[in-house]
Amino acid sequence: MNEVNKSNFTKGIIYGGIAGVLWGTLGVFIALLQNLGLNDVAVSSMMGPMIVILFYGIKTLIKNPKAFNIGWRRVLIVLVGGGIANAVLYYSYARALNYLSTGVFSILEFSHVFILMLLSSFIFKYKITKGKIASLGLAIIGLALVLNVFSPDAFIAPSGIMWMALNWVANCAIALIIKWALNNEIDNDVVITYYNLGAALIYWVVCPPWAVIGQIASAQNVLLLILIIIAYGLLTQILSSYVWVKSFSLVDPAITNMMNAFSPITASILGYFIFGQVISFPQIIGIAVVILAVIVLNKTGAAEEL
Repeated sequence: MNEVNKSNFTKGIIYGGIAGVLWGTLGVFIALLQNLGLNDVAVSSMMGPMIVILFYGIKTLIKNPKAFNIGWRRVLIVLVGGGIANAVLYYSYARALNYLSTGVFSILEFSHVFILMLLSSFIFKYKITKGKIASLGLAIIGLALVLNVFSPDAFIAPSGIMWMALNWVANCAIALIIKWALNNEIDNDVVITYYNLGAALIYWVVCPPWAVIGQIASAQNVLLLILIIIAYGLLTQILSSYVWVKSFSLVDPAITNMMNAFSPITASILGYFIFGQVISFPQIIGIAVVILAVIVLNKTGAAEEL
């Protein structure tokens, strides 16, 4: 049985929440980078893993190069398994959005936490507690309000459910692989490096590194583009990867992924302040409900887990 003390449980929630907030800024960065000449494939699928690999790979080589020597079986699981799962995640994401409205997609994607909770209970012996179930239910209600799921414009097609099922498998696989690696005492930075390297090797088939370099070199304002890339890399890739994996090391992976609820909330708030988008009263209520879900989880989760 996993023994989680109150302090680590709270830290795990905080780290996961920070990761969710940082990922919520992705939309702003992608819009800025696209306006400056990079396409969406280069930004989301190619450049992100490259930045992470360079930072954490070099950091580990300087700090403790022997940490990379984890045995070929473990390398295959993290690098190949993580890479394939990541590629499937991005592809199913893109395909599902052709058949589902954005709000419906986000709610369905978030629902993979139910499946992950069951798998974590079976594989890692985490308890399925009343606090977790109540918090997850509140989070889904809150997100439904934030994302305007009940809008007349919302739509769903049968093919979208098929792609969402594939997305659930990929989301759960990534979380379980990372948790397994950490439980086997593989260094956090090594896990991040191998997992992103596996993803990058697949993405390079679609968008090779030299194509990204070419897009940067041909931009009208290269200096501004580089500065935004640095900010994008630091916040949405390097820091987010650290706090996300750190959360996995402290709590049930279902709880870590539950904190992704802060991503659409952050995106909505940034949309209001940066792009002048309207935040409706139901959306404000939804944000409050998600925050309540986290409070309930923190108050009840650790006590029930012990």
